[in-house]
Amino acid sequence: MRRLLQLGNAGSFGLIWFGQTISLIGSRLSFFGLSVWIYRTTGSPTLFTTAMALGVLPGLLAAPLLGGFIDRCDRRLAMILSDSGSALTVVAMALLVFSGRLEVWHVYLAIAFGSVCDAAQFPAYSAAVTLLVDRKHLGRANGLIQFGDSGAKIIGPVAAAFLMPHIGFGGLLTIDLLTFFFAITTLVIAHVPRPEQNHDPEVGDSVWSNAVYGWRYIRRDPGLKALLLFFAVFNLLWGVNFVLITPLVLSFGSDQDLGTVNGMASTAMLIGGLVMSAWGGFRRRVYGILVFCPLIGVGSVLMGFRPSVPLIVVASVVVFFGAPMITASSHAIWQARVRPEVQGKVFAIRRLVSQFTIPVAFFAAGPLAERVFEPLMAPGGLLAESAVGEAMGTGTGRGIGLLFVVLGVAIIAATTAGFFYPALRDVEDEPPPVAVPTPSAAA
Repeated sequence: MRRLLQLGNAGSFGLIWFGQTISLIGSRLSFFGLSVWIYRTTGSPTLFTTAMALGVLPGLLAAPLLGGFIDRCDRRLAMILSDSGSALTVVAMALLVFSGRLEVWHVYLAIAFGSVCDAAQFPAYSAAVTLLVDRKHLGRANGLIQFGDSGAKIIGPVAAAFLMPHIGFGGLLTIDLLTFFFAITTLVIAHVPRPEQNHDPEVGDSVWSNAVYGWRYIRRDPGLKALLLFFAVFNLLWGVNFVLITPLVLSFGSDQDLGTVNGMASTAMLIGGLVMSAWGGFRRRVYGILVFCPLIGVGSVLMGFRPSVPLIVVASVVVFFGAPMITASSHAIWQARVRPEVQGKVFAIRRLVSQFTIPVAFFAAGPLAERVFEPLMAPGGLLAESAVGEAMGTGTGRGIGLLFVVLGVAIIAATTAGFFYPALRDVEDEPPPVAVPTPSAAA
């Protein structure tokens, strides 16, 4: 671990990683409090899921507009501005909480603005890693980032559940604000070199031309284009199942059962990130995607097949252990193939295209489960007396289980097709259409 924290330019990667991980823990604290506050205030699942959608959509729409800005300015400065913007939203909510004036529409505005700030954070952070870490260590570096993210997802909610009865939602927001200050301080101390600027005549000065350039860059690389479209499909399929894990477990289990599933899933994700940070992944990083994505499909099938908490726990461990491997491998491929001086533009488009299917999945999951699959598996339903009904059982939640099985099989089929598609399978073998210089900071 010590060796990993010293990767790159004068330990700057380790310093930034530590600051961002602490900030993530703070954000998870406030997210837990926010979730509880919205549901207790409104009692409406619809208003709650609307808040989740607002945490994704504005950032996706803003990402292409921010890519050019990230490339023109210091990556470190872009991250400082992003963290500062997010901190301002926390300050505003804290003031409203302490004054007793916080309303749902205030929260919606804060979430939407925070989503835009996060849209700048992701490409800036990814582009900074490229400049700080030698290319052969990109898998380990991204694994360490996934480890920190997984740790925050475990520590944040647990700490928030313990602290909230004592300090309230406002107290959680105050802690979150302090972690933002800590992250900004580490960024001020750290050094992130600017990439060499190789002017491309295709890059214009307008926001639109920068966004278009990011898409054209990806289109010129068949491997990156295939990888992008693959994850758009994968995120759609897995996104539906991901948002339905809670109702699947609660359809036959208790709150404690759900806590067990979530706890084991988070632990598996933490271990997966730690393993990836130490291992670095396959020499051919695309195998980290093509091997672990089918395992997520297998896990989805197991989750839905029977109403069994032990079976779902085992399946969730399989799924969430592989998630950091997939994410870290994908990040490393993009960082190695995209020219450092244009990564802001390209990564912004990558985020938009690959993740726009996530809110689609969130919105589609409920209607699919309630109006299509649950009636199929209800007593007297179309599949109740079939071999499917006999194998999986009927009643409440079994339609959601069938949806898990169907989409799990679809994930396996999509990954199998990707393996036999040369542009995706050989993404690391073909030279990029534009020469990719070795980052000077990695020397």
